[in-house]
Amino acid sequence: MKKVIITLFAVLALASTQAFGQAFAGLGYFNATYSGHSSAQANGFYAGVGYDIALSGQLAVTPGIYYGLALGAEDAIGGKTNEHLVAVPVHFSYGFELASDTKVFPYLGPMFEYGLSKEYTNGKISVKGYGDDARRFNILLGGGVGLDVANIRITVGYDRALLSYSTEEDYNIGKGIVRLGVGYKF
Repeated sequence: MKKVIITLFAVLALASTQAFGQAFAGLGYFNATYSGHSSAQANGFYAGVGYDIALSGQLAVTPGIYYGLALGAEDAIGGKTNEHLVAVPVHFSYGFELASDTKVFPYLGPMFEYGLSKEYTNGKISVKGYGDDARRFNILLGGGVGLDVANIRITVGYDRALLSYSTEEDYNIGKGIVRLGVGYKF
């Protein structure tokens, strides 16, 4: 995990030397739906930073790093899970200028997610951490649409996990995330 964070910061530092880059900070709401052998739904919040890097014309890549908190994923027997995680999206976008300071952009790309801590509670039972049967790291693929108006950015998107959150062979747990965010471009 340390290598991933160091690599991301190195990419962001290198990208900041680009003449057409722009940093931004953002936060938002997400709804995660777990499906498969175990189903649950969690609401949460995220906050972080990103950097738009122009590749060619209106084509750009936007790496970022975000902290997320998923609250109260409730399972079929009434247990709840709270989870802290870090996500590293690498989204590719193409911008369409609507006015001099307004742009709409569809985006897509991978997001790498790592669970920092997790707690499951059910009545008096409380289990902290990840067991041998739970996957901390996952790769999600997603897309969405964003709107830049002056220095304000609004995004709506969906991501889907490519790997099961269970490491057991015949026990599949998928995850889909709907996101709504707002940011400020520096």
